Amino acid sequence: MTKPHENTHPDWPALLERIKAELESLSAAEKSWIKARLAVIETVQLALDELFCKAGGIESCTSCDGACCDCGRHHVTLTNLLGYLLQNQDPPAPDFSQACPYLGAEGCRLPVSRRPYNCITFFCDRLDGRLDPAEAFRLQALDQQLRAEYEHLAERCPGASLRGLWIAVARLGDKPLLRQAAAMVE
Repeated sequence: MTKPHENTHPDWPALLERIKAELESLSAAEKSWIKARLAVIETVQLALDELFCKAGGIESCTSCDGACCDCGRHHVTLTNLLGYLLQNQDPPAPDFSQACPYLGAEGCRLPVSRRPYNCITFFCDRLDGRLDPAEAFRLQALDQQLRAEYEHLAERCPGASLRGLWIAVARLGDKPLLRQAAAMVE
């Protein structure tokens, strides 16, 4: 039986090189389209983080010692990594000895704009209860907008699903992560 923190994932350097090669093979127009989607995702995620901070999220997460982060093992998506790669940056390497491979001594090693959908949209009961009705409505609207953006990207890039990169790789095998086999329609 596999232990929860045992490394059962594909070779990270090889997977990163695969994604870089697929990204390099995309047309300039396709890369531009992806960058536009990522810009919207970044804006929405930063707005969600404002609500998180206003509700006392930083203090709350510090006091719970990352209990929610313990559930984040498979959340990072191809979408999150593309934000790095399209800026010619390497994402932090996952550390599978941690409950969440991107959790470090100081908290999440991913910037807010590149955190997984599940991580950026999750508000525990404690935080949710600190939002006034207008903020709760804004949280719901931002969540729906962000989900739609992630899903829109996943329509063109099969490996970009909300289910997480490792799950997408297991599902797709050697099939392309970034483009559909059939011709894409603009």
